[in-house]
Amino acid sequence: MATAIEPRGELPSPPKHAPSAPAPTPAPAPAAGATPSVAYLWTADDLENSRLDAQHHMLSDCAWSGKPYIAPVESVLGPEGPEGGEGKAVLDLGTGSGIWAIDIALRWPKARVLGVDLGPKLRPTPPNCSLEVHDINSGLSQWNGQFDYVHTRLISSGIHDYPLMLSRILPLLRPGGLLDLSEWDFRIYSASHQPLPLVPHGQEGHSWTAEWLWALREAGARRGGQMDAASFMEGWVRESGVWDDVGYRDTWIAISAPTGGAFFPTLPNRSNDFC
Repeated sequence: MATAIEPRGELPSPPKHAPSAPAPTPAPAPAAGATPSVAYLWTADDLENSRLDAQHHMLSDCAWSGKPYIAPVESVLGPEGPEGGEGKAVLDLGTGSGIWAIDIALRWPKARVLGVDLGPKLRPTPPNCSLEVHDINSGLSQWNGQFDYVHTRLISSGIHDYPLMLSRILPLLRPGGLLDLSEWDFRIYSASHQPLPLVPHGQEGHSWTAEWLWALREAGARRGGQMDAASFMEGWVRESGVWDDVGYRDTWIAISAPTGGAFFPTLPNRSNDFC
């Protein structure tokens, strides 16, 4: 589900960061003729933001051992803590509700964290975190050379051309920077991690969940999203030849209670820690 990668050293080097990372440049309006974005596949209301917050905690607390990342982030930002992130800058593309950017800002309070998304986010943030409106599909060059860590998570439904996005992310990173990608493939798998076939309704083996995910994938693709990015992103990264230290890991998340009893985890509300 996640790929952690660094740019090769022989690429043109963006400016080195100053001792204290500057605030990322505000995003200008999309240039004339820029590719218009895919419309939101999901809603952009309070209910959806609550779902995104819960999804964040599900991944962090139930799948990734209490952290909002599985990439080697501390090797780039340094250890978490009150003095963490001095001189570093982080970009979250497709920030959704902003919860990931807020969580990272709380863990590295000396880093500058910027989250951008197609829809505005009206929620309090720590002083080292800002959330801005920006269409990723329209380009990213205004932030070239400004970040040590670029993160994306579950945004393929809103991306026209994933390989193009990857090529636009590359110049954003400072030397030794880290790109962290996480996507899912809109499929359901068996307990042995084999994809379940789409069985027609009324036949043995039919799954409403599999049918729903298939319909969701089809709807997203018809709206212009690259819904199969999870299956190809590792190959796109490796075959481009411009990234070093490429890593890949699958994350498996149960969609039903384990055999023998229900499991209902309590999700912490870290987003209010700074209020």
